[in-house]
Amino acid sequence: MQQLAPSPSQRGCPSHGLVSLWDMYKLEAKLFVELISSIENIIVMMENIRSDRSQTIARIILDDAHEAEPLTQVATFNLECIKVLCTSLRCDQSAMFADEVAEELARQDCSLGKAIQRFRDLIGSVRRELATEFIYVTDRQYSRFVEPDEEIKGVLDRRYDRSIFDFREAGKCLAFGRPTACVLHLMRALEAPLADFASELDITVGEKDTWGSILDKCRIELRVRDEGKSRKWASASERRFFHDAAASLRHIQIALRDPSFHAIKEKYTPEEARLEYENIRKFLIQMDQKLSSSSEGQAS
Repeated sequence: MQQLAPSPSQRGCPSHGLVSLWDMYKLEAKLFVELISSIENIIVMMENIRSDRSQTIARIILDDAHEAEPLTQVATFNLECIKVLCTSLRCDQSAMFADEVAEELARQDCSLGKAIQRFRDLIGSVRRELATEFIYVTDRQYSRFVEPDEEIKGVLDRRYDRSIFDFREAGKCLAFGRPTACVLHLMRALEAPLADFASELDITVGEKDTWGSILDKCRIELRVRDEGKSRKWASASERRFFHDAAASLRHIQIALRDPSFHAIKEKYTPEEARLEYENIRKFLIQMDQKLSSSSEGQAS
């Protein structure tokens, strides 16, 4: 059997999500070239046959060194390969269209001219379907933010699971050119760490507590422990950590959270959002390390 369509490659790219140019060219582009070449090869074969265009396709026999095959049989066989390629490229309508063409050829009453047109229509069907899928191109320096790196992912999974969604969304917004949305998600991602920090100071956080009220309670508790009357610090390093963390959270509130949530700052540039992403990532990692070591020290 003459196979004009190459054996279909295994489907490689995901149906949605970020796809690198390497993967697109290596996998999807190869499938696309195979598909279009397969259809065009059949068209060229038909057009090269010196026969009356009105002749029924079933009567055309291909002279081959090995065997003589009806053109209908060859075209139908290759349509099966074309159908698989269409499915691999998510061109489901075109795959169904290939089935229709195969059925028309099977009836053996299709003229050569009509058969050529049907294969051209098949190319048009593939073109229309592929035109409905778009690839978003990200700046190379920001594409790594689409997913959190392993270190911060471990911190979020271990300590701040309520922050996973917003921190991931912050990275995606940064990668896809939405820096202001990135900052807003970062502020939401800090809600759980703020509450965790307060609880480490034995402060209960209520549903109606705001950033400001929580940090005010923390400031009072820090002062009480500094005075050492009823509660004391376990060590000088513990005191330094909690004071530094409280100062960082207050700075985030004043410089980022309030201006972004109350639209005092209209928008953020990609560079500003990237800097805040990196700073908050570093802050959360440091918080996890300090609180983990503090818990281990208390346990021992």
